[in-house]
Amino acid sequence: MENKTKNSQSNTISATETTNFQLIAIKVNKDKTIGQRKLTANKPYFFSEGYEITNNVLTIKEENKISSNIYNLFIKDEKEQQPSISTNAIVGENGSGKSTIVEYVIRLINNLSAAIFGERFSNPAAEHLHYIEGMDGELWYLVDNKAVRLVVNGRKVNLFSYTKNKKGKRFCNAPLPLSNEKTDSLIPMKPLSLDKLKEFIPSLFYTLVSNYSIYAYNSVDYLDENNSIKLERKIRGKVTNAKYECNWLSGIFHKNDGYQSPIVLTPYREEGNININTEKQLSKERLISLLLMDSKYYRTINGHLDVIGLKIIKNKKSKNRKTLKEEGLYHLTENGFKNIKKRIIELWIEKIGISKEEIENNNYKEEISTYIAYKTLKIASRYKQYSNIFYTKQHQRMYSRFDEGLLKNS
Repeated sequence: MENKTKNSQSNTISATETTNFQLIAIKVNKDKTIGQRKLTANKPYFFSEGYEITNNVLTIKEENKISSNIYNLFIKDEKEQQPSISTNAIVGENGSGKSTIVEYVIRLINNLSAAIFGERFSNPAAEHLHYIEGMDGELWYLVDNKAVRLVVNGRKVNLFSYTKNKKGKRFCNAPLPLSNEKTDSLIPMKPLSLDKLKEFIPSLFYTLVSNYSIYAYNSVDYLDENNSIKLERKIRGKVTNAKYECNWLSGIFHKNDGYQSPIVLTPYREEGNININTEKQLSKERLISLLLMDSKYYRTINGHLDVIGLKIIKNKKSKNRKTLKEEGLYHLTENGFKNIKKRIIELWIEKIGISKEEIENNNYKEEISTYIAYKTLKIASRYKQYSNIFYTKQHQRMYSRFDEGLLKNS
């Protein structure tokens, strides 16, 4: 990122005009605390130049400028507009602490996530979050022209919001959106109320950490940061593999939580190992998802290959009523599944806006409708944010008799 440009030039654009988000700095507030490693206490480590932090006040020293050339030639949307991107790089010799800085950000956001959603299981398809004890540090960032300061001090998490003063050079303290405290290390942190969450959600951002190094984010390297087995038993009942189940990394690996937690690590690692075959399959599925979007923009690969069709191969094993039973989700008879499948397809046709003829005239209509019904039922049972659409508890007890009133239009 170029922040030292003094004169207005054709190849530079104002970062404040083009981006709504920017990482500013991290700071360890006390020596010998978790995650410090090679970082000096009470010294801000800036991701972006042109800022100064003194006595919890953020000051802009100069207007930040970033080069726009890297976007002009390669990335444009259908309207020939450039994306809004803020780029930062951490540069240093081997062993100088680059990874420590990134991991410190991850730890801070992890504790924020636990303060928001609590430490108990909130989603059947996802691991629970773990609060990391013994941290004392903070993260500064800009979002929607406000400065935000995330502070983790032991068991307490604070989120401060700052707005610019009249001169536009200093960010002054605004009302406190979040303050949550873990009062006892042996009691799981409770989630915030929905009303409280709505107050500060505009001040948050989503973090995707992608690291394919075979040595990165192995739970074995973080054993001194594990939750106690006693706490873990209170959360999951039975602990079968304490080394990994008590580790905070397990709660933020790529998982099926519907992107509710504000951070995720990818690729998923099981006991430190990446399953490359699983990652390859997921990559194919993501690529196909882009190809199936309405926009033709995503159907051009490497700038010169245009996708004009897909070859469909019928799977040997289909996802159906029996699969739902095997996965312990629903126990439906043939009649029950048939009736509920019909209603689900009707709702999807209405939602997407396609005609019944498009389904009826398809050679794979039975496979398509069965899979859509299976996937809809599975998602409804695993993601609590869809519980207002589909009442899974009633349907899990349902057999051949189908009550259409349990399925709501949305």
